[in-house]
Amino acid sequence: MTDLSKLTRIRALLDNAESYAQQGNNDAAESYRNKAISLMARHGIEEAMLSARHHRDEVPVQRRVDLPRPYPQDKAALLNAITQALGARAIRFTGQEPHMILVGFDSDLDRVELLYTSLLIQAFAELARTPLPHDTNRVSFTKSWLAGFATVVGSRIEDAEARARGEYAAENGVGTEIVVRDRSQRVESTYAQLFPQRRTTRRSVGSGVGYLRGRDAGQRADIGARKVSTTRRAIDD
Repeated sequence: MTDLSKLTRIRALLDNAESYAQQGNNDAAESYRNKAISLMARHGIEEAMLSARHHRDEVPVQRRVDLPRPYPQDKAALLNAITQALGARAIRFTGQEPHMILVGFDSDLDRVELLYTSLLIQAFAELARTPLPHDTNRVSFTKSWLAGFATVVGSRIEDAEARARGEYAAENGVGTEIVVRDRSQRVESTYAQLFPQRRTTRRSVGSGVGYLRGRDAGQRADIGARKVSTTRRAIDD
């Protein structure tokens, strides 16, 4: 079972970070986000190793995350990048109520939702402060900016998770590779059974400038990689 007290602490750290960010105190905001990501990464690997050590009968589960308009497809791209980086999978559904179904272990999906909420707030806050280049379509620029942001953020989270696993192994003298691989295979198997007809689509980038500026913002986003070794509902912008 997920340690709810630890998740509550992570949520409080992220809430403090957003409060300081709104006040313009970026240093304090970054400090709180880094603490949250550090605790989040350690929590994830500890949950995985604890489950393996005690042979818990834990299985991957499903969760739904709504993607309210506008820009549901672009919010989905960010959510998907975070989901894959944290060892889970996601599939998007369109229609009157756009949403994604996440597949993964409870502890990993908890982390996905916490981090998605924080990064989505950061993304739209910074996007709102980004000047629109001359003769550029706003919708195209926004979608490309969000694509660039999601791409970089996903890569940075993957790197942070890898460092967290390495630190755990060094501190405890126990490798994590077998456990991580087993969990990944179980998630993939469950995902394939639930969605055998799934398709992979490629997205085009409408504005090169928007994509590059979104990548720059993704590099600045506070996920903890600079100083740390390591929701279901999206916000409306």
